[in-house]
This record gives sequence, C-alpha cells and structure tokens, in this order.
Amino acid sequence: MLSYIPLIVILAALIAMALIIILKKKKGNQYREDYFKLFGWKYENGSSVHIIGDDVKKSTLNFKISSEINGISWNIFSYLYLKIDNVTNKPYTIFLADTSSMGKGTCILIPSFRNKSGYLKGADIFNNIPDIGSNFILKKIGIDASLLSGLNVYETSDLIIKDNYHIYSTGNNAFMQALSKKNEEAIRMYIMDIKNPAEVPFISFTPENIEIRIPLMIEKPDEIKKLADLGISLVKNTQTENPG
Repeated sequence: MLSYIPLIVILAALIAMALIIILKKKKGNQYREDYFKLFGWKYENGSSVHIIGDDVKKSTLNFKISSEINGISWNIFSYLYLKIDNVTNKPYTIFLADTSSMGKGTCILIPSFRNKSGYLKGADIFNNIPDIGSNFILKKIGIDASLLSGLNVYETSDLIIKDNYHIYSTGNNAFMQALSKKNEEAIRMYIMDIKNPAEVPFISFTPENIEIRIPLMIEKPDEIKKLADLGISLVKNTQTENPG
C-alpha cells in the first residue's frame, strides 16, 4: 500500500494543477467577455462556438469576438493552433472583416522581419529577394503562397512600413486604396507600439475581405483591443476611399 502513496500524490498534484488551469482560463474568459461588452462587442469562448465533430479549425478555436462598423461585420478569431498542409502549426490571432462591397483589388503586406534576429530564422537572408523571402514567410505564418500569383511588388514612401514589409498588389488602384495616408498612419502607429517583433502582422486587402494575422495567441484584452482598433481603422478608412 505504501508503494502507491507517491503515485497517489503525483496524481493529486496533476489534478490540482488541471483544476487551477481550468479555473484560470474560465476567469480569463469571463474577464474578456465583460471587458468587450463595454464596447458592444460579442465575446464567445471556444467551447461555446464549436461542437464535437466540427472541423479542426473550429475545434482549436480559443475565442471569437464579433461586431460591425458602418454596416460591415468583423471578427477576431484566436486559435490554439491551425493545421496547414496536414502539419500542426502555431497559434494564431486573426482579424477578419467582410469588405466585399468596396475592394478595388488585392494588396498584401508581408512582414519582412528585417534585422529582427531570433524570429523566423532564415527570413533575413531572403529579404533582398522579395519573391523567395515572401513565399518563405507566407508558409511560416500559414498563408497559401499562391496568394502572390499575379501580384507585383510595390513600395511605399513610409520608412517604417517600408522597413517592416514586402508589399504586393494587383495594381495601382488597389495599392492606393489599401495604403492611403490614413491607413499608413494606422499601420505605422500599430507597428511602433509593438515590443515583440513576432507581433508585426500580416495584412491583406482583397475584393472579399481585410485580414490581419498574427502568428501568436493574443489573450490580453488591451492587446486584443489594439488589434481590433487597427482593423476597424483600416475598414473605415478603406470605406472612405471607396464610398460606393
């Protein structure tokens, strides 16, 4: 009997740790829900969104936030991980807005992580070869590299954005709409406030939506709010550029 005591102690400790984690997660969900209610946003934790039998993307959802701005719906999805090409990938936090009524084309901003050692190792050596470097980074952040097909390289005069991104677009109209002065300012201010280089987001403007993707699971309410504010600004500014 005495020989089982260490095992019982270990099991009890594991159960206690599991309960602490569950309670902490529940408390975090409740805090986020209450916080985002202040802005009129709907918060749903993952367990209330997916059911058994759902696809992997739904089953790994940590939480979802949804609302709308000027009649355009937007969501923030926090994933524990995504499965890409049958390979389990990193956590992601994604802002997604339906802008199908106002897109003029495609413009994507791919993080270059220039001179940011320690993250996406190998990315820096490709930075002088945009097409190869961007394909490498797209795969790392879970984006289909075929997205670059038919796009041309563009540059902005904004030094901070230029230093942090490779930019591709279908044409000048899409580029000018996506990187209007107001959008450049919103993106620049967001980047300047980032302390972790891994948080430099992938940003895409397509005829269907505006997407901001960060290969991290962001859970702090103030950081989620900053991401939402960036997305909302891009939606409002882009809508102004194409009032319909």
